[in-house]
Amino acid sequence: MFVGTFTITIRVMGKGRHAERVDIVPVLVDTGAAHTMLPGDLLEYLGVEREWRQEFELGDLTRKQFDMGIATLGIEDVERQCPVMFGPEGEGLLGATTLEIFSLGVDPVHQQLAPITPRARAI
Repeated sequence: MFVGTFTITIRVMGKGRHAERVDIVPVLVDTGAAHTMLPGDLLEYLGVEREWRQEFELGDLTRKQFDMGIATLGIEDVERQCPVMFGPEGEGLLGATTLEIFSLGVDPVHQQLAPITPRARAI
């Protein structure tokens, strides 16, 4: 079960021999997912390296390991490097870590992402 409420498109930039390539990928905004998951074959084609393996608990309470790497993602006119999971073909999720890296929150009423600003803390 996904916590996500809507789909957006993001850019995924290539590395190495595919450095100029930018792919537009539809992803489900899933605040219940820790990391962003993109199709593994796309990440491999773009030159994103599998850097480590991590175990996750899925929505059905099963546990599964995924290869992880760092990819440059673009949302609107902002680009950031984010951890990504190498997922199955055709599956894309935008997870909470990526939202935090981009300082974005979720506006489920208008089905869009919204900028957030960190709260000031009293010292």
